[in-house]
Amino acid sequence: MRLKNTLLPLVALFALALVVAATTLLPRVLGVTRILAAVSCNQTFGGYEPWDTLVERDLSVLGDLDPYVSLRPDSADRSVSGRLLGIPVTTAVYHPGYGCVSADSPGDKLAKHRAELGEGMPLARAETAFPRLNAFIRDEFEQYGDETSNGVNHRAFVVLHGGEIIAEHYAPPFGPATRFSSQSMAKSVNALLWAAADMRGLLDLDGPVAAPEWDAADPRQAISNRHLLDMVSGLDFDENYEMDLFSQFFDMILSGDLGHFAANLKLVHTPGDRWYYSTADANLSGRTLGFKLAERGYSVHRFADEALFRHIAADPVELQIDNAGSFWAGSAVHMTTLDWARLGQLVLDGGIYRGEQLLPAEFLGELAVPLPQSRGWYRSSMWLNRSLDFGEERQLAPGLPDDTISFSGFQGQKVHIIPSKDMVIVRFGRTDGEGGSDVYKRLIADAYELTLEEAASAPLDVAGEVAEGSPDAR
Repeated sequence: MRLKNTLLPLVALFALALVVAATTLLPRVLGVTRILAAVSCNQTFGGYEPWDTLVERDLSVLGDLDPYVSLRPDSADRSVSGRLLGIPVTTAVYHPGYGCVSADSPGDKLAKHRAELGEGMPLARAETAFPRLNAFIRDEFEQYGDETSNGVNHRAFVVLHGGEIIAEHYAPPFGPATRFSSQSMAKSVNALLWAAADMRGLLDLDGPVAAPEWDAADPRQAISNRHLLDMVSGLDFDENYEMDLFSQFFDMILSGDLGHFAANLKLVHTPGDRWYYSTADANLSGRTLGFKLAERGYSVHRFADEALFRHIAADPVELQIDNAGSFWAGSAVHMTTLDWARLGQLVLDGGIYRGEQLLPAEFLGELAVPLPQSRGWYRSSMWLNRSLDFGEERQLAPGLPDDTISFSGFQGQKVHIIPSKDMVIVRFGRTDGEGGSDVYKRLIADAYELTLEEAASAPLDVAGEVAEGSPDAR
């Protein structure tokens, strides 16, 4: 009888633990599996990264999860299935232009469109006038281009000066056809789309956010679209990227409906008062962009192609959607390195391409003045190099001028636009830890200095042939 009385509570406790695990932990492990399937699907079928390279360099987390979680690509269906303990639990399917979404999402209902692309912004080549710069970058790629064990892995690097390509380098198997993932540089693309649509009278940057979750009396109605771009919404969100299955950031990704998740966050500060970097703000902004454009008969993808990318991009640009069909504006735009450079050049040129104002000059001009609440860091989803809180060592881009405007993404994805020197610098790769961050920042700073040195002694006419892609065959 005593043994029975002792065992019963233990059995009950064990049963309770199983219930808790099944109701809390299991859904999150399933969520990790869905996320890994979608990411790997995008990189393989949207970005053209070889599967073996993806698994070896980007999905090292699978080693920690083995044998619990595994992924299997299907080239015929352009999909990746995620398995838990060998049992298929999710499938991410690739849709051109929209990225990879779960098979049970509205992906199959998406319009299969692609705007007619032009030749892309022509970029002349002048690499031969910058031999020291190119030799330096080649040396860096030889040292840091094939693995991440040393904390950094360079994959692509482009420098434009005076609208010409003066350096373009890739670490195999990556190349000019690779569509690299933006990470948080998507936030800057979202802001440019908002500015372009506002300029055309399709929506109002200073108007209210479209959030059907809020009734007329909701204090969140005071949040404007510009508040979201500036990251001063006042919504309560913890921007924490740690691999914590119970973090708020993970909750948002797991939700599948990113804008809806953000719209349900509590208001903890008066809109406009406090700057806090928030991917939730960007995701709500991306969903609102879709809502507002739909009222005028556009999808985000159609508008982006017609207003912007068909003019400057040489290859199709992928605007990722979430499982609810909304533009994933916080972290998911995919395009080639040269097309990222072309977008930076368009910003550098004041939004004008071949005499046409694609982006509003006033919006771009305002980027010269940091948002006061950000203490010099930020404005309109762009990072600035004018921090008032720290010295040069805490600048986003140490060694670059104060007027640098940057698209910036996780693990060192960068587009640096330098108006005072007529330069654009683009870097893609992986970075792990502070050491890796120091390496890629030094690469960028040294490339900038070498460009200035060699430009000072370069012939006046160094333009080469117009480049449609890269020195390598596509």
